Amino acid sequence: MMNSEQQRDSFLTTKHGKTRYILNSTNLEAPTDHLIVFVCGISSHSYSFHFLVKALMKQWTSSSSSQNIKYLRYDKYGRGKSSNPTDILHDGDLFVEQLYELIDGIELKPRQQQNNNNNNNTSTLSAKPRITIIGFSMGGAISTLFASKYSDLVDDLILFSPAGAKWKLPFGSSLVKVSWLGSIIYGALHNASTTEQKIATGLFDLNNELVKERMKFAVEMKEKEDDSNSQISSFVNSFTNFPLTAIEDKIQYIGTKYHMKIMVIWALFDVTVPGDECFPTYFNILGQHPKSRFAILNNTRHMFYMEREEDTAKLIYNFLNDPNDDGDVFERSSRALQNIQPQPSNEKLMSNSDKIKLTCFTEHQEFKKFIV
Repeated sequence: MMNSEQQRDSFLTTKHGKTRYILNSTNLEAPTDHLIVFVCGISSHSYSFHFLVKALMKQWTSSSSSQNIKYLRYDKYGRGKSSNPTDILHDGDLFVEQLYELIDGIELKPRQQQNNNNNNNTSTLSAKPRITIIGFSMGGAISTLFASKYSDLVDDLILFSPAGAKWKLPFGSSLVKVSWLGSIIYGALHNASTTEQKIATGLFDLNNELVKERMKFAVEMKEKEDDSNSQISSFVNSFTNFPLTAIEDKIQYIGTKYHMKIMVIWALFDVTVPGDECFPTYFNILGQHPKSRFAILNNTRHMFYMEREEDTAKLIYNFLNDPNDDGDVFERSSRALQNIQPQPSNEKLMSNSDKIKLTCFTEHQEFKKFIV
């Protein structure tokens, strides 16, 4: 296997236009053993996962794995360089089918698998790669919808602070659903915010210079590649038509798919998709799944995978490389959390809202076991 990183930044023609995707690997031409797909949130795009992909590649490289793993990021319709179909609802069906078309259409060489038949003859068969879907925020809800519709395709489902459960949306959010008013409100907020303000909303510790640089890179790449009018219209369309708080039936359905490994990771101080409101739903439904794991990352807000990039990569690596699904959800989760140093809560940086969330999780006898 080649050691240097390779990247393909390209487009795939899909039903409603073009989909921009970025594929990383140490060998793009070799058969694919494992495909890891990243699904962005409502207003983010492929570059938000740029450094997490690098951290994951480092994890596998350091383990001297012989697997050929490919990492797939893409821009949802209306984001980045992908098309923005304006004559269709930006609902769950649209984004699920876009993801299906992308996975089906990027022309990955199948891996080869040895098969022994009854006559003791060995033949070589083509086999689909192991497919892991990682979804963040609204992308977590898209990933859940995708896994419920195409469950035979998905081997592993990893959800980062996923939308989909019921929670109280911010005051005034219903006004965004009034099409003409929503465009004005979101456009005004989007254009009035400085890069520093956009960075601040996603971070817990604003004094961490490395994390600020990561976030600044993602925000600047997003603004460089996003068409402002498309971004505004697609956000309003998605906010109006996508089931951000209404897919509990799909969460319950994937809870019956026992072939699938599932991990849910939340930011302890998330105010965008608040864990104190939403995490219990995912735990109550998926906690009984025989292959589920959970983690709560302390001292992080919504985009925790930027604030604790290395720890997030370790979590994913530990989860995907744990061949043992024995034990209850706490035993399984503890194996995913191994080699991750728990962080004490930084109370100096906490708002009153943060303190409420901390109390909610630390006083819950089960949830506190997942905090690192």
